Amino acid sequence: MLDVTLQVARFAPDLDTETRLQDYFLQMEEQRMVLDALLEIRDLQDGSLAFRHSCRSGICGSCALMINGQPKLACQARLTEMAEDGLIRLEPLAGFRVLRDLVVDIDPFLESLKAIVPWLVLRPNHNGQMSPQALAEIEAMGVCILCGACEAGETQAGTGLAALAKTYRFALDPRDALGPERIKLAVDLGLLKWPPYEGFAAQCPKGIEFEKGLILALRALTVQQE
Repeated sequence: MLDVTLQVARFAPDLDTETRLQDYFLQMEEQRMVLDALLEIRDLQDGSLAFRHSCRSGICGSCALMINGQPKLACQARLTEMAEDGLIRLEPLAGFRVLRDLVVDIDPFLESLKAIVPWLVLRPNHNGQMSPQALAEIEAMGVCILCGACEAGETQAGTGLAALAKTYRFALDPRDALGPERIKLAVDLGLLKWPPYEGFAAQCPKGIEFEKGLILALRALTVQQE
């Protein structure tokens, strides 16, 4: 068993003017995740604690938050790996407006994605199939779950990294009717202005490499479009 203290950011808009930290003491099985600890706190200690969760499988992205100052998925963060001297600090995603406790307003983030058409526009008369080679090329960006972690922080806020991941994923999809036009759309929207992405390391819980992966790849595609 693991003795752990969760230091959780609390904020009630009708009571608080700023975020405060509250400690919760738990004894958990070592293989448990941070989300398990939050659920136990809500169910057994403090029913007023607000946080988002759904799939518990690292697919929906709803449980993204700051763990010890780093954006992570609570359902994928093991307590034993996160605990520092028995303490884990949990805060809402940095750079997002806090609605309550660990819940942030993600509507502006999701709304900004609509402009880049983040879905497959199937080419007329296409059978919808693709080769294993084509799949492998877009697979790394296809894991984006729109959790918002890549835009958590002062330097990343509003950079549109999730939109860029979706742009790359569909621009290289041989089934997509828009194809390379998606790169032009991203340029027109100002998402490919350089060098706003230099000098920072955005973090993705799903392992997308931004600075040395996605951004360099998009630069290459942009040059091809010129």
